[in-house]
Amino acid sequence: MKIAWIDDEIRKLDNQVKTLQLLGHNVCEFQRTKDFLEWLNKATEASVDAFFVDLMMKIDDESLPYLCDLAEKKLPGDFDTGMLLIGAIREKFPDKPILALTVVSNPPEHIFSSDRKIKFLHKVARIKPALDVVNELMEAK
Repeated sequence: MKIAWIDDEIRKLDNQVKTLQLLGHNVCEFQRTKDFLEWLNKATEASVDAFFVDLMMKIDDESLPYLCDLAEKKLPGDFDTGMLLIGAIREKFPDKPILALTVVSNPPEHIFSSDRKIKFLHKVARIKPALDVVNELMEAK
């Protein structure tokens, strides 16, 4: 499986990324929204099978113009950064599975209730539950 993982603290997730790679998955890591959005613009259906998206990412100065374009000139905050990225993903890939990850315990339920291919998970200590959810999403109609 090809996974695009966007998280401003991706280096803290090295163990999870390495585990995915040992299990035979290809993980493309992004720490800055700017880099992810540039990649997403060029990505094809064959480039990726699933997305792991951190909902609450810090905004670096280089990424701010990209996010403002997505938000129609509104400054993102709270869950907005991740939700803007999910919106960009959905625009290009309406049926790809997305795992929305964060350390916050209770994100707004309405975010995840209207799209059957998005699931919320707490940032995972073990990667197997995340893979189980991705497989479930890939099978969903």
